Amino acid sequence: MIAHLREIFKYRELLFNLIRRDLKVKYRGSILGFFWSLLNPILMTLVYSFVFSRVIRAGIEDFAVFFISVLLPWNLLANSVNGGVNSVVGNSALIRKIYFPREILPLSVVFSNLANFLLELLALFVFLLFFCFFFSRLYFSGLSLLPNFLHFLFCAQFAEFPSSLAFPFPPVYLPFDCPSSACPDRES
Repeated sequence: MIAHLREIFKYRELLFNLIRRDLKVKYRGSILGFFWSLLNPILMTLVYSFVFSRVIRAGIEDFAVFFISVLLPWNLLANSVNGGVNSVVGNSALIRKIYFPREILPLSVVFSNLANFLLELLALFVFLLFFCFFFSRLYFSGLSLLPNFLHFLFCAQFAEFPSSLAFPFPPVYLPFDCPSSACPDRES
């Protein structure tokens, strides 16, 4: 395992470039840019808080803080697993051209989602300050280091496993109306 980690460390420059590429692609077409990472969880929390506090009356005290503290780690996990599976299939041309540890592709997705998660934590701080949790009760709502580190390791492993299953079976895209004479790879 140590040798495997050394090999990944040897390709750290590729890992950093893939992380930077993922972050640039994510925010390139957006008008708000990385502010969308702050605005999205805040708006989602406001909508769900209104529905569950006013309409359904769930009876959860300080539902907004509860919801956003659960939403952010869930977004990290869901985006990491989805992106990890698609990273191997989406970079199949890169995999065929050069050698590098294949785990770098899902790891780059997990690390870019971790950067997004750290930006979204600012939204959590806004809610903690707004609801006076930050200083009055020392309520850190999932911000301790050990649970978040373990969650990150779980996301990294959970993103790599399905991507390793998807690699031997890359998707093949053929049009259904393609006659056999126009598609030489297709057998009659």
